Amino acid sequence: MLRFVAGLLIGGALTWLVTQEASPAVATSARSPVASTAAPSPTSLEAALAVARRTGKAVPIPLVYTEQQLTDFAVAGMPRSYSGINLSDPRVRLQTGVVVFTANAQWGFISGSLQTIAVPQASNGRPILNMTSATIAGISLPDSIRQSIEQELQRQLDAAVPSNLQVTGITVANGTLAVQALVSP
Repeated sequence: MLRFVAGLLIGGALTWLVTQEASPAVATSARSPVASTAAPSPTSLEAALAVARRTGKAVPIPLVYTEQQLTDFAVAGMPRSYSGINLSDPRVRLQTGVVVFTANAQWGFISGSLQTIAVPQASNGRPILNMTSATIAGISLPDSIRQSIEQELQRQLDAAVPSNLQVTGITVANGTLAVQALVSP
C-alpha cells in the first residue's frame, strides 16, 4: 500500500512532467508546465518536433516546472483514500538536487506525514530516479520497499518518455525543476 502511495506521488509527477508537454490540449491548461527557452529555440515539444521534422536535425528544448505545477498535479491525481490509507494535503518541494513529496497520511492508528525524497537524473538519454528516502510518520520504510518503488517508477518513466525525446539533463534548484532535452525528427 505504501508503495502505491509513494509511487503515485513521485512517479505520477515525473511521468506527468514528461508527458504534459507532448499533449497540446493539456499543455494549454492552467496547470500545465511552462516551457522556458531562449530565442530562437521552440517553446514547446510540439514546436520543437515540427522544427526537427523540417530540418531533419535534433532540436534542443529546455522545459521548466515549478513546485506549484507539480503540487497541482499531486492534488488532482492523488486518491483521497486507498486501501484504508487516507491521504490529504499533498505538496511538492523542489530543493537543490532533490524532489520532496509529502502528504498527510492516516492508516489505522498510524497518523503522520508521508515523505519521499528522490534525485532525478539523466542517463543515456533517459530520465532516471534515485529515491534516497521514504518515510511515514518519521519511520523509514525498509530498503526493499524503497527499491521496489524506485523500480516501478523507472518502469513508468521509461514507458512515458517518447522515443524521440532524449533527456540530456535534469536540474532541481530551489523552487524549479528544469529538464534539458533534444527532440529528434
